[in-house]
Amino acid sequence: MILDGEGIVYVSGRIDFGAAQSRAASTPARARALAEHHPAHYAVFDILSHPDLGDTRGWSYVSQRASQQIAPPADNREQHSQ
Repeated sequence: MILDGEGIVYVSGRIDFGAAQSRAASTPARARALAEHHPAHYAVFDILSHPDLGDTRGWSYVSQRASQQIAPPADNREQHSQ
């Protein structure tokens, strides 16, 4: 499966893009320390390719949204919506 998304960090229950950028620019040791307080998550925007469905990039918006029902989040312990 090939996914389109972005690494994000939540601070006080909200997405903080600055925190994600700080993590990316940090040394490995600093990134580990930041991860203890504000772990990073991966927000998936689109499924670009699926093992059963093939290449979905040319699909309509409605078809792509329907394909997301086939591949729910791998880890649904913590989900945030904005």
